[in-house]
Amino acid sequence: MIAPRPLTDNPAQMTYVRCFSECAAARLGAPIYLVGSCLESTTPNDIDLRCVMADDEFDRTFGGTPERKQFLELVLSEWFGARLYPGIDFQFQRQSVSDRLARPKLLVGSPG
Repeated sequence: MIAPRPLTDNPAQMTYVRCFSECAAARLGAPIYLVGSCLESTTPNDIDLRCVMADDEFDRTFGGTPERKQFLELVLSEWFGARLYPGIDFQFQRQSVSDRLARPKLLVGSPG
């Protein structure tokens, strides 16, 4: 029996994550990071993807409409999940919030 590995140790799964993340990052114009337990755990609860946007871009995009942000997060989570892995948690995040969080992250999609 093959021992379970973190997602980052699985080349086939990482190829899919990177491919879809690159497409999404190019379309959204912001980098996408893999964060959370899937970087270290062999049994993560979910796969956390974060689209980190400059604060001013985040405000222009989602300013006073949290419903739009929540809707897009749900749609992208479902889209990624249907194609990659059930349990994708895709979220938009301000750059300032991302900078304050002291947790590992792996760039998987670059906008340029």
